[in-house]
Amino acid sequence: MKTRVLYLFAALIIFASCTKEEGEDIIPVEKVTVSKTNLTLTTRFLYALTAKITPRDATDQSIVWSSDNASVVTVDQSGVLTTLSSGTAVITVEAGGVTGTCTIKVIAPTTREVKDYEEGGISYGKGIVIGDVIWAPVNCGYEPATSDSKGYPYGKLYQWGRKYGQGYSKIYDASGPEIVEGPISAINGKKDIYSNTFFTASEYPHDWTSPQKDDLWNSGTEDNPVKTEYDPCPEGWRVPTYAELDRLNNSYSSFITVGDQKGRYFCGDYTYLDNAPQVFFPAAGCRWGDRGDALHRGTAGSYWPSRPDSYYGAYVLSFGRDVVDMGNGFHFRATGSSVRCVQE
Repeated sequence: MKTRVLYLFAALIIFASCTKEEGEDIIPVEKVTVSKTNLTLTTRFLYALTAKITPRDATDQSIVWSSDNASVVTVDQSGVLTTLSSGTAVITVEAGGVTGTCTIKVIAPTTREVKDYEEGGISYGKGIVIGDVIWAPVNCGYEPATSDSKGYPYGKLYQWGRKYGQGYSKIYDASGPEIVEGPISAINGKKDIYSNTFFTASEYPHDWTSPQKDDLWNSGTEDNPVKTEYDPCPEGWRVPTYAELDRLNNSYSSFITVGDQKGRYFCGDYTYLDNAPQVFFPAAGCRWGDRGDALHRGTAGSYWPSRPDSYYGAYVLSFGRDVVDMGNGFHFRATGSSVRCVQE
């Protein structure tokens, strides 16, 4: 009898010990973190989200994905998103009674016909659709290098309001410009005989032309631009407005090398991702308006809008290795900067 009681007592101790250990083994989920908390995507886009459970050794490792607006975005149980239409959806992942979320905004691209970008009768590819704007695939004045010519692989550099641009230098391009002291009358800015002439402006307001004109590239308004005969873009294309450049500046890549050119990808309202709609702007450098010196190729780029901001010049989309700036990148009108055309 005594032995039986001892066995029973030992069994109770073991049972109690096991029950306590099993309770301690149940580690609750404290937090679920989604790899992205906000994304802006285009339609017909696939993207994989991931979820991280904290602590890592939580007992319940099963997760469930869901979308609160499946007509806009669906998500499978691997976290793969499929965007379907314009709108907003909240993606929720749940594990152990704890949730994490990611808000997805979907912007449908323009339905306008996308045209080829042609200069000199040669097509350089289709325009690139970013939201409701179609961007040229290359800089204005682009000409590829061949066995016979260095071409203008970065495009040309344009003084604000001029029909013709010039190369950076003979080292990089097929030709460099003749540097002539200005200012001159605006009509000379569209004459063929001055197509390879850069007019310096060493005194205020540092404009290549006098008297000044604010409508050389856009005789309309910011909201309703009207292309002029001074606009350097080919038929069907025009210089972008400030607002179009500023929106493009909302999301972009790091300073990277594409082919043999350094620069950045710009995605506009879309979140920068490898397969998001994007356009590459090379760091084409610039030409100072007061002396005509070319500099910064491969380290910085600056891109003109179609209207000036003041008596002196315009804010440009400018970027370098460490900075991207639309609000403070100011250039005098005589400066030679890049133009990236948009489809009319």
